[in-house]
Amino acid sequence: MANAAEAKEDVVLLIDARRELKKLGVLLEVCPFSPDVVAAMRTYLARAEPVQAAFDRFSALPSETHRSLIGQLR
Repeated sequence: MANAAEAKEDVVLLIDARRELKKLGVLLEVCPFSPDVVAAMRTYLARAEPVQAAFDRFSALPSETHRSLIGQLR
């Protein structure tokens, strides 16, 4: 991780992805094959690579840094 600002950007990206995934999970339970849900899932998956990269960078940080970054964003 180059700097704290980039680490915060990764945390924000991960939090946003998690929120979106929760919404998709509910939609998949209710109407899994509706055109809107299929489109939303495709959009989510299209953005998966940057989220995976952010997760990999974040996971490499020490646990104290995790708590600090997440605490700052709450």
